[in-house]
Amino acid sequence: MLHIISVNYLVIQLEVETLTLSSKHNRNPEQLFRGWKLASIARSQTSATMGWSISFFLMFMLFAGILSTPVQAQTTFQVNDSAIYTPGTYTFEVPQGVTSIDVEAWGGGGAGGGSNNTTGWRARAGAGGGSSSYALSNDIAVLPFTLYSVEVGSGGNGVEAGDGESGGDSYLGTSYANALVRAIGGQGGEASLANGTVIGGSGGFAALSVGNTTINGNSGGNGETAVGAVSGFGGDAPNGGLGGIELVGWGLTSDGNNGGSPGAGGSGSRTSGNGGNRTGGNGGDGLVKVLYSYEVIGDLSANPNQSYANGSSIIALEISLEDASANPYESKPVFFEITSGSANLSSGPWTTNASGVATATLVSNAVGFVTIAAYFGNDNSGIPIESVQVEFIPLPPQPVITGPAGTPGDGSVSASGDENITFIHTYSAISNPPGQDITWAISGGADAALFQLGSISGDLSFLQTPDFENPIDANADNVYEV
Repeated sequence: MLHIISVNYLVIQLEVETLTLSSKHNRNPEQLFRGWKLASIARSQTSATMGWSISFFLMFMLFAGILSTPVQAQTTFQVNDSAIYTPGTYTFEVPQGVTSIDVEAWGGGGAGGGSNNTTGWRARAGAGGGSSSYALSNDIAVLPFTLYSVEVGSGGNGVEAGDGESGGDSYLGTSYANALVRAIGGQGGEASLANGTVIGGSGGFAALSVGNTTINGNSGGNGETAVGAVSGFGGDAPNGGLGGIELVGWGLTSDGNNGGSPGAGGSGSRTSGNGGNRTGGNGGDGLVKVLYSYEVIGDLSANPNQSYANGSSIIALEISLEDASANPYESKPVFFEITSGSANLSSGPWTTNASGVATATLVSNAVGFVTIAAYFGNDNSGIPIESVQVEFIPLPPQPVITGPAGTPGDGSVSASGDENITFIHTYSAISNPPGQDITWAISGGADAALFQLGSISGDLSFLQTPDFENPIDANADNVYEV
């Protein structure tokens, strides 16, 4: 077992240290001593600044049994994700690590026809709008960071006492003509403005759609003029929204029902007697859905895997994420969690940096093992990455250190010595338990670079001969901190 004893805070401080003798033969006082002394020696009131004193504050760190090798665990997992687009124009960038995508598309549904009745006793009911077609392409080969245009059609709007508007088309590709996937919007239903039957809007045509799988949209129902007239229903979108429900009922006057999203048609309106103008239901909006997955190599590490249970000795936790080509994943959410044991974990949220790394720290006052789990996501409902176990151990027994003054074991001693001499003191210590090897080291301080400490011998000395008139400490006051 190895004891590493470090002089953690050594202050070398100048004091007024001159002995003055008074002669019985009436000689003038003269300086007779300019050498090493304990700081507790009394000073005369006429002393001059000619020497320096040393105050030693000793601290030690025992690293016996600490394992400096980090513990780490690595896993490879798949992340399934998607991009959902509603009506509008967009750019889809293929994410890092993605080499194929699945795309579903629906156009907008057609609106139902309106109605008008100001003279007749029969009810008039508008026709329903047709639904969008459906298009699906699986396993489209893509390259990461490639850009594609996305356009999503809106559902058609109902028009008061007028034919329903048609729904817009939707696509993903480099252009409409070069679409990888395209769905055609449904047609609007006819308005019922006079006696007779009105025709429901046609569904979007699969023949004009693009995809591995394309399905015709469903047409809307016809409207009519009759005592118990029923408005046309909106067409249901394949694998999408439900069409607006038709209107029926003696004396009912109402606007049509809207179609569901994505892509369903709206129903026609209904006007009884002299009920005036009515508006068909709106078509459901289109949708483009991009599904993809990518592989992530996740690495969770703890360094060191063993530390002291003193509430301040830190174990550093790190998650790194990269793709199969060892490129880091940036700006990805991750989550750390203590799953067993007692410790304090630094606060999140955590997101990977440009190097694909997110970090946390762990400290504890309790002796024992602690298990930490990591997840890909914002909390522990995300994808598990890995878990590691670390250990917090008791503080080691203190060795008995003998400094340049005071009693062995003192944490603070003071002494002084002559200028122009580099050697200061040889430290010694008795390990606890006895028989351990001891190594000395300077662990820091503003003036640490001015000293050397023999790692085996314990000899502390200046690297450069001290000169009181020309101090070389950090703030030039002959007070040295190491």
